[in-house]
Parts: sequence; structure tokens; C-alpha cells
Amino acid sequence: MAGAAAAPAIGASAGRRSEMVNVALGIILGVISLLPSSCATPADKSATAPAGASAHSSLACSLSDAPLAEHQVRLLAVAFETATAIPVEPHIKDRSRAQERVVATCLLLDQPARAANYIERMENWRRGTGWADLAFYLARNGQADQARSWLERAADEAEMAADWRRDRIRVKIARVYALLGDAEPAGQFSQNLEFWESGKVAGAQAALDDDERFAQTLADLDGMIEATSFDPRLNALRSCAELFDRYYENPPRRAQLAQRVEQGMAPLPLFVQIELLCRLAEASLNHEDPPAALERVAAVRERIDSAEWPMRYLIPLTAQVAELRYRAGDVETARAEVAAARQLYAEHAEEMVDIYRARALHPLAEACQAMGDREAALAVYALALEAGVANPNSRPRAEDLSATCCSMALHGFKPDSELWARIERIGEGLGDPW
Repeated sequence: MAGAAAAPAIGASAGRRSEMVNVALGIILGVISLLPSSCATPADKSATAPAGASAHSSLACSLSDAPLAEHQVRLLAVAFETATAIPVEPHIKDRSRAQERVVATCLLLDQPARAANYIERMENWRRGTGWADLAFYLARNGQADQARSWLERAADEAEMAADWRRDRIRVKIARVYALLGDAEPAGQFSQNLEFWESGKVAGAQAALDDDERFAQTLADLDGMIEATSFDPRLNALRSCAELFDRYYENPPRRAQLAQRVEQGMAPLPLFVQIELLCRLAEASLNHEDPPAALERVAAVRERIDSAEWPMRYLIPLTAQVAELRYRAGDVETARAEVAAARQLYAEHAEEMVDIYRARALHPLAEACQAMGDREAALAVYALALEAGVANPNSRPRAEDLSATCCSMALHGFKPDSELWARIERIGEGLGDPW
């Protein structure tokens, strides 16, 4: 097990002490700002509020978060403030990706107001994708007018972005408009996109289609699936998997969509095939069809066993399969797979590059939590925290700590006092070198 994060050297400079105080203060203010009031504004933003902040506040006040356990609120706050502690220069890309992960976790936990406050504090083009993701959440939850208001903010960000970043925002905007049934703006934002973005809007469009339009959507997806380029094919297959879930209770459509996924994925890498099959298994579980889910799990296991995998892939893949299997009712096999994955990590952790260890452990801890084995989940999360401090640089440490807190929050894991203390010590130890 890796040692504790190094404490600040005695006699550290005033600048270093100030930096640590600011990080700690940021975490405290983050907790305060993220209490249930949907109109909360982070106290540390007042002096440097970005343009449009008042409009944001007005929109944010109309959002409402679902009740959330205190420890989950605290974990989300630590996750975001840790990500935000990463310096903009030269690590803006890593910083924003880590912040985006927290936003995604908030939306999965039905925390749109919390997500909005986080998105506002992002400082690159991912703020635009954040607004679009928030709008998608609202559209899926019957808040069409709210969704359209946030799409306007996403569109403003797209105007300021360049090349593929602009297209990434625009395709997310188009997807929301398609979901809302707003065909004209959906078409406008879908125009002139790079070819690798094609197919991402089809799933949302087809969810509203009648029989005739559904047939046309399938024909369009077929054209993308038959494309020689990787990205259009993958996007189309993901749309088919999304529609498979949407139309699960319609057996003919479900069969059409499953056939397209299973045949269309054949030329793609095993990793992608596994992702798509897991999506189908998840859909079966969503619709209380464990036998169908187990069939897909067996197909995934077959693909895993057919190849040699680096441990950073094999461990999380095994954990993911185990959790699906457990949810489908094959409890004994699932527990055996989790035990095997834990043994793999114990035997091969030192062979893995340090920056990959914590991420490999998150799905394993989540599987333990899903199976109701809190003691095992606690042990694996503790391993993940230690794995995250193996690297001497603070940037990967911050990324891993933030990701670990997101995993705990999303899966309802409550750290004990010792684990909380370790989380705090790791956060306090962040600083140069980044």
C-alpha cells in the first residue's frame, strides 16, 4: 500500500501556506454553497463573477435539487473543489475534464441546481457542453421551457468555441432540441458537423417518431452503421442501444435494434463490443428482464476471456460484469468474480502504471457496494485513495481524489471517520509540483 501523501515541509514559504489555506477555504465554501437551496451562489465567486452571472442566478433559482444525504453533498463538494484546485495553466484540459465528471455525477443524482453552480465555474469550452447536458437532463424530466433557456447559454458558448469543440457543443444542443420535438433548431444545430459527430442525434429524434419516421431513422442509422469510418458507426450503434432501452416493451422494435447492435459491432474492437453489450444488459435490467440480461453478460464474459488484457482494463471489466450479473440474480458467480478481481489487484498492482490504479479500483468498489458488502467496499475505496497518491505530482492526485469522491457519492457509499480523515489529508497535501 502506498504511503501517506507527503505533508508540507516545515518552513514552507508564505505563498505555499497561502495556497493551502485557499484550497481548504475553497472546499469549505463549496460545501456551504451546495446546501439544498437552489438559489445558493458560491461565496468565493462574488469578486470575479463571469459575464452573464446574474442571468445564471435567475435561471439557477428556478432549479430544484432532489434530497441528498449529507455525506453525498460533502463528497460532491470535495470532488469539485479538488478538481478546481488544479491550476488553469497549464492544466486547463485536465481541470475541466475533472470538473465535468462532477457535473455528470450531480445530474445522475438529480442535482440540477448543484450542477448549474458547478458548470458556471468551469473555464473552457466544456462549460458549453455542461449547459447542454443540463438542458438534456431537464428535457428528459419534463421541464421543456427550462431546457430551452439553458440551451441558449450553451449556444452562446458554442459561438465562442472553435473547430471540433464547437461541434461537440452543437451536437449536444441538437440532441436536446430533437428530444423536445423542436425539429427546426435541431436541424440547424446538426448542420455542417464533423463526420465523427454524425449519429449522435438520431436516438433522441427517434424517441419521438411515429412508425413511418421510425423506419426512416432506422434506415439513416443503417447507413451510418455500414460506414467504414469508426466514429459514425459507433455513434449509430450507441443510438440503437439507447433506442433498444426506449422501445424495450415493443418486441418487434426491440428485436430490430438488438440485431443492428449485435451485427453492426462485429468489426469493432472488443472493448467497444463489451460496452455495447453492457448497455443492452443494463436496458434488460431496467425493464426487469434478468434472463435477457444474463445472456448479454455471458456474451461479455466470453469476449473478456477471449483476449489478454492489461490489468488496468481486466479488473474494472470483471467488476462491471460482476455487478450486472449480481443484479440479474446470479449472486454466487458475481461474488466469485469480485473476489477474483480483488485478488488480481493484490497480485498485480505494482505492475500497473500508478496513474491507472485508482481508476481500475472504482468499478470494483462500486460492485462491492452494489452487492451490499460495505466492508469490502470500504477496503477497496481505501486502496483507491492510497493508489491515488502514488504519483508525486498533484495533478493526477487531484484527479484521482475527485474521481474517487464522485464514485462514492454516486453509489451511496458513506466513508467512515478514518476514510474521511484520509480524504482530507490528501486534499491538504495538494500543491507544487502539479
